Amino acid sequence: MATVATLAIAPTSAQSTVVKYTEGTDAASAFFDPLKVTRIDLTSTAVDNGRSYNPAQITITMGTKRLGPYNVGIHIKGGWGSTRGLDGKAGFKVKVDYVNPSATAAEKAKQKNQSILGLTKLTLNNMVQDPSMLHEAVAYRLFRAMGVPAPRVGYANVYLNGNNYGLHATIETMDNVSMKRWFKSTKHIFEGSYFPDVFSNVCVSKLSDPANCDHGMSIDTGSKTKTEDLDKLILINQLDGAAWYQQMSTWTDMKELTAFWATELYVGHWDGYVNNRNNYYLHSDSNGKFAMMPWGSDQTFGWEVDLMNYGGNGIMFQKCMQSIPCRSMYSAAVLEAWTKAQTLGLPAMVDNVAAAIEPSMQADPRKEYGADSVHGTQSQTKQFLANRVSYGMELARSYALVSPTIKASVAKGVVTVTWAGAKVYGITQQRYTLQKSTDNVNWTNVTSGLALSAKVSNIARGTTVYFRTFLTTSQGDTPYSKVISVRVP
Repeated sequence: MATVATLAIAPTSAQSTVVKYTEGTDAASAFFDPLKVTRIDLTSTAVDNGRSYNPAQITITMGTKRLGPYNVGIHIKGGWGSTRGLDGKAGFKVKVDYVNPSATAAEKAKQKNQSILGLTKLTLNNMVQDPSMLHEAVAYRLFRAMGVPAPRVGYANVYLNGNNYGLHATIETMDNVSMKRWFKSTKHIFEGSYFPDVFSNVCVSKLSDPANCDHGMSIDTGSKTKTEDLDKLILINQLDGAAWYQQMSTWTDMKELTAFWATELYVGHWDGYVNNRNNYYLHSDSNGKFAMMPWGSDQTFGWEVDLMNYGGNGIMFQKCMQSIPCRSMYSAAVLEAWTKAQTLGLPAMVDNVAAAIEPSMQADPRKEYGADSVHGTQSQTKQFLANRVSYGMELARSYALVSPTIKASVAKGVVTVTWAGAKVYGITQQRYTLQKSTDNVNWTNVTSGLALSAKVSNIARGTTVYFRTFLTTSQGDTPYSKVISVRVP
């Protein structure tokens, strides 16, 4: 999987900083800037409350730059709890390469290959389930920093036929266009909405006839009938323990999956894969290897689940928690998410995005929450992040205060001892203390400092000496390392 750089807060001088949350070098990066609110004008005489695309026109105004009008297709969007009709705060899907059946042949040819800023689909979320109006922008930034493919997010004031539909989040659509930023190839994008998973008795019984296999997932990209990649993943999840982990390591990116699960729980996404088997994507490349991606992360930063002691409902996560190497990988991902959340400065991002969208939020005639509720939820988001820092510090302390490793060798009468302790973000290593004994009972200090090795000489030939070490950190002392013995020939 390709690496996508994350740009955070870049100091420009000792007196000032420039806040920048855009990512990527593509033309659409400015469109997905959470610190700027664009204007989107839609016009259509055919749009209704249905889910079929209808002919429309779109004009996008980004500062002084105007794009359009373009002939496109639009329909309202939303799921359980978020769907609103045209008489409310509707969300919209825009198909930029929509081909109008009534267009001329020349117009159809043009429309088929049309894009805006390289994008062929636009997702305009109404944010009716997110009173903060910034959860997705913050959550997806952490996902991306963890190496998990996740949408970029911007904002737009949306108008339909001159009517103000208010502030919307512009969510990067997870399609072939966005996948090129993350993957070298795409075979399938499966969407997991409303409780499907990779375990299905129906599918397992019909693997010889994939066309009749109801995976419970919609196939957004790729063949609708040739789904051998997903069939294989389902079969793998009939296994347990070492066999499951070995096959999963072959056919999935386990580091990415554990990062996805850890981040999903870190941001408190109760309606995601781990807890609710909802709002996720499965991506397979040309080799049939899978990664996972988040979606619908608006209801986040409120569910303070215990990341290390939660069994979950997602089949793959449950099996991971029962696998020692997978659980270890997941634990490391939790610690990494805690670290990344701090280095990204997410509480400051909440403040910066809130300030950027404030005028549009206040002017939104269709918002379903008052300004006080919006501000209160934004504050609660920051408190959630603060609580996560405290939670993570306890976890980090448990990782940092483990016994150092130690080993020794002898050559020409000189004993070389080396050691190492865990380096954990937020916990300072102060000094290692190396101790020596000739009877494994009485100990004397040999060295004290941050060096990771020492040479010990002047040991009588034929003598057996014992060594151990411990690390002093800003959170206290670790237990002693194991005791090693060396005989000087």
